[in-house]
Amino acid sequence: MYENNTEEALRTQMLNAIDSGISKSEGYFVYDAIAPAAKRLAECYSTLDTILKLVFGEPAPEIPAKDYDKFIDEDAARHGLERKQGFYSVGKVTFIGLEGSMIYENSIVQTVEGLKYKVISQGKITDGKCTLEIKAMELGAKYNVPSNSIVQIPIKINGITSVSNLDPTTSGTDTETSEELLKRIITKEREESSSGNIYDYEKWAMEVSGVEYAKVKALWNGNGTVKVIVAGENGAQLDDTIIQKVKAHIDPQDGLGSGKAPIGATVTVVSVMPIEIKVKISGLVIEDKYNLDDVKLNIKKSLEDYLKKVPAGGTVKINAVEAVIVMTEGVNDITSIRINDDTKNITTLDENKAALGGIDYE
Repeated sequence: MYENNTEEALRTQMLNAIDSGISKSEGYFVYDAIAPAAKRLAECYSTLDTILKLVFGEPAPEIPAKDYDKFIDEDAARHGLERKQGFYSVGKVTFIGLEGSMIYENSIVQTVEGLKYKVISQGKITDGKCTLEIKAMELGAKYNVPSNSIVQIPIKINGITSVSNLDPTTSGTDTETSEELLKRIITKEREESSSGNIYDYEKWAMEVSGVEYAKVKALWNGNGTVKVIVAGENGAQLDDTIIQKVKAHIDPQDGLGSGKAPIGATVTVVSVMPIEIKVKISGLVIEDKYNLDDVKLNIKKSLEDYLKKVPAGGTVKINAVEAVIVMTEGVNDITSIRINDDTKNITTLDENKAALGGIDYE
């Protein structure tokens, strides 16, 4: 709104308002007296533009991140929302070593990439091995790693020859960003909720860290029953820890109204089961001055964004997938596409959430 009130424009307006018989050239008294005021006024107008962005829920990258986060937290509190805090990833590792060797609490293990975890109890090698629980040393989803990823011991443990995680680590989530929290604020403002309607259940599920998607099925198993289907980022399946957190948040005791859900509502929470969507792209032609690897990353991001918007039980439309690819930055044209090796739409079940399984080029 105030973008035209630049320093130069304000200075010109102020000079034009002065008697023309006085010298107003740069370097003279009048010009030099007005210039600092024009600069300061321009800064004030710029600040007003920033305030309007904040008031109307627009990103304001010009604000220092710490101040922006504080404002969004305060705005969320006004709407009865809180920033979702991250969780530490947890799991188990099995140590191999000499009989009787001790592994002490707070011993460190890590992945090849350097993601560190600490052992949260002590144990002793018995029959050649010892399995102990671990916890990531930092918050975040990146610490959810596949089986056999935690294979290094950065600080030597006497008598221990190797370590590995037989199962994936789980439950790690990122702290909600201000941009993500702002989206929830806007959603709450725009979607009407009222004493336990569908929007309420979706909102309550999304208040739990790790939940990025929720779908509600009312009366799925008789009067008073509600099923909440949840998913993580890009439709990822959620583990039991997060499922139980959602259940405890909404309806810790069936029908008693001791959580967010009203009295009489029996809530079942389940995770989606991801269904992989594999895309095959033929004849990709990129725009001049674009790098092929960069364009492929852009396509991957575009497809992930599209599939994220397809609800559980929704249809992945091949025409939409093609349009998403063609409209991606850096793409000039393609010859054809196939999804899951076919040219037909893919309709998912209520508890299936489409997720990108890979992209092949030919």
